Amino acid sequence: MAAPSNQAVNFPTNRPTNQPTNQPTNQTANQLTNVNQTPEIRSNTFGISYRMSFNSDNIKTLTAEDFDLDSRELVALKYDDCILVLFYVENTESMQLASLWAEVAQQVAGPVFGAINMLAEKRVAQNFARLRSDGNNPLHWAGMRQYPFIMVYRKRWPVAIYNGAREVQSIIDYAMTLACQAGYYEIEQLGGSMQAQNRLAMGPYQVYTNLPGSQPIVRTISTQYREEQPIRGFNSSLPVATVGSAAEQQDISRLQGPVVNQPAINQPAVANQQAGALRRGITPPSAAVATPAAPR
Repeated sequence: MAAPSNQAVNFPTNRPTNQPTNQPTNQTANQLTNVNQTPEIRSNTFGISYRMSFNSDNIKTLTAEDFDLDSRELVALKYDDCILVLFYVENTESMQLASLWAEVAQQVAGPVFGAINMLAEKRVAQNFARLRSDGNNPLHWAGMRQYPFIMVYRKRWPVAIYNGAREVQSIIDYAMTLACQAGYYEIEQLGGSMQAQNRLAMGPYQVYTNLPGSQPIVRTISTQYREEQPIRGFNSSLPVATVGSAAEQQDISRLQGPVVNQPAINQPAVANQQAGALRRGITPPSAAVATPAAPR
C-alpha cells in the first residue's frame, strides 16, 4: 500500500484542464489501482463547487463502465471482489463522509474500497432510482433512498447497506470483521433523503380545494371573485430566503411588526418560528400586548 498522504481528500477550487480518462478493461477490481480519473466539477447557481479526488492507490474511482447497467439487476458490478463503495453527491455531508472514507481506506488492506460521484454518473443514479420503483426486482431493497451511503458488494451483487456509526474506527471494524463475511446480508436502509446544501424557501400559495371539515372555498358564482380575495394568494413581497436566516427574520419584522412583550432573549426564536410559519402558509399568532389591569 502506498504511504498515506497528508491530505487524503482534496477539494481544489480551480477547474482542471481536460485530461484523458483511463477506463478499466480487466475483470478484477484490484486491477483498478492505477486508474486515475479526473473527477468532474459541478457548480450550482450560487457558485458553490466541489471536486473530490481520492488517492487511487487506496480508493477506486468507479464510473458507469464498472457496472452492468443493462442487466436485469441494473446495479450489479463487473467484479467478483468484496468491494465497499461510497455513493456520494456534492454536498457538505458527502464531503465529510468522503474524508472518513479516505482515512479508512489508507489504513486497511484486504477489502477493496471504491467511491462513485452519482452526480457525475447519472446513468448509475437512474438505475438505482429504477430499482426503487420496481418491486419485483430482487435488488429492490437497494433502490435509491439516500445520499451519501455505503454499500457492500460481493460476487458482483450488492449485499448490504452500512447503517453503523460514521466514525473511522467503526467503519474499519465493520470492513475487517463483517462486510466480506460469507452469508452476511443487511438489506434495510435506515437513512433517507439528503441534506440540501442551500435551504432556500419561498412564500406559499393558498389552497384552492374544498377540504373536509373546512368551509368551502371553491367559487361557484362570479360575484365571489373580488379584488381583495385573489385565488392564488402568493405574496410577491416575500423574497426567497434561507430557512432560519437573518433575512427571514427581517421579512417577519416587515410583515408582522416587531415582537412585543417578549423577553429579549426569546425574540430571535420567536421570529424564526413566525418566519417558518409564514413560509408554510400558516399565519403565526401575533404576540399579545400587555393590557393594564382596570383600577379597583
